[in-house]
Amino acid sequence: FFLMLRRPPRSTLFPYTTLFRSKPARLLTFTGRVEVSQNEDADWRPAVIRMKIDEGGAVRTLDDGGALVLMPNKTKIWLRNNSTIEIEQKRSLASRLKLLFGKIKIRVPHLLRREMFKVKIPAAVCAVRGTEFTISSDEDGKTDIYVLYGEVKMTYAVPPATGANEIILPQGHALH
Repeated sequence: FFLMLRRPPRSTLFPYTTLFRSKPARLLTFTGRVEVSQNEDADWRPAVIRMKIDEGGAVRTLDDGGALVLMPNKTKIWLRNNSTIEIEQKRSLASRLKLLFGKIKIRVPHLLRREMFKVKIPAAVCAVRGTEFTISSDEDGKTDIYVLYGEVKMTYAVPPATGANEIILPQGHALH
């Protein structure tokens, strides 16, 4: 007898290497004019359905545009017209999105215990878990947040002179 040994796949030899890699976000659907940039140095190109959006990539909707982006953790992001988002970080346990301007609606599924999802806006960072909310920000930094389900923990980028550095917005509450 002789025994042939087969080498196991790389993922079983090094199970932790897949923890830090993640599938790309995808542009599920869109209407009107929508453009995608794969990184900050790339040009804006017309969007294509099911287009991959890698870490550092961005999506923008123009006057007549709207889009739906699906993150690897099943978070859905709806962009209204004249909105721009950037996918800053996309890991299996941590995702961070930046709303440059415009209005978006986000539905974050219930996350694993150590998993995080954050949205950066000019004045703050919003951390969420199992939450649905809308957020809008204009070029001047004026921000509106409305929590439809769950809660949003907002931490100011520059702490206010008086009051708390963090605000927790429960379901049904808004911040203007």
